Amino acid sequence: SIVVAFVVGVIAMVVGLFAEWAWLVLTGAIVFIVNLIQRHQLQQSDHYDESFMGYDFSQGYTSLEQSEAQVEKSPGVLQRWKEKRQAEKARRQAEKDQEAERLLDELLEKVHQHGMESLSEAEKRQLARVSARYRDKGNPKP
Repeated sequence: SIVVAFVVGVIAMVVGLFAEWAWLVLTGAIVFIVNLIQRHQLQQSDHYDESFMGYDFSQGYTSLEQSEAQVEKSPGVLQRWKEKRQAEKARRQAEKDQEAERLLDELLEKVHQHGMESLSEAEKRQLARVSARYRDKGNPKP
């Protein structure tokens, strides 16, 4: 077991230090490091299967015929960056749409209160631009 090997490695290093036997310290250190590596590999693996040669015979030979469940990978750095970028782009577009809607509401309120003649040329262009965008959203192009 890995725990036993850890203990043996540590004890060998301690005894070697007190007895001033460099070869025992080195052997204990090697045993300790090898077991650290094995433990790390076991922790990093998806699952540790203690059955014979990786096969589960508890259900007879039928378990050999069943395929293993697919493990879904977590998205990588590039995928997470793309998703974050798309979310930020969608957020900016939503803010832009909200601002355009607010501007349209203000212009329509002004037209309602004072008529089309009360709008400046810049406001008329803005009204036409925002109205065109709303028409385009309502009638998607094929």
